Amino acid sequence: MEEKIKYLEGRNARLEDSVQKLVHIVEDLDYRSKRENIIIYGIPEKNPENLEDLATSFFVKSMKCQASKIEIDGIHRLGPKRDKDRPIIAYMKTRKSKAHVMQHTKHLAGSSISISDQLPSKMKERRLNQLALFKKERSEKGGDRVKLIRDKLY
Repeated sequence: MEEKIKYLEGRNARLEDSVQKLVHIVEDLDYRSKRENIIIYGIPEKNPENLEDLATSFFVKSMKCQASKIEIDGIHRLGPKRDKDRPIIAYMKTRKSKAHVMQHTKHLAGSSISISDQLPSKMKERRLNQLALFKKERSEKGGDRVKLIRDKLY
């Protein structure tokens, strides 16, 4: 009977390890599927609206991006219609195109519009938990020496 229990405990431990590895793989795949995406907050809704033209003209006029470097694969508003403006999710064709847009977010300072990466929910959670430590480290060590990349502090 004890041999059977030890065997089952060992098997259970191996299964738990396998599950943890699979969870990590799924999280990584989720991140990789969203890494070219950006979320735009604060752009008012209009009826009807062509979101691709709206976003492209916003990137060029407000953010001073080069039109030739903006490649949008797909775009839509998130969630059902409601009283306040819904965020826009843009699927960029390449990481280069996304990086170009993200480099120009500095032009949004002081406006009601913001842009962020689309991250998986678990990664967002871990990132929020790191934020207080990030702010503390950044104030102590200086702005350029501390970085929060994905959900890890460097």
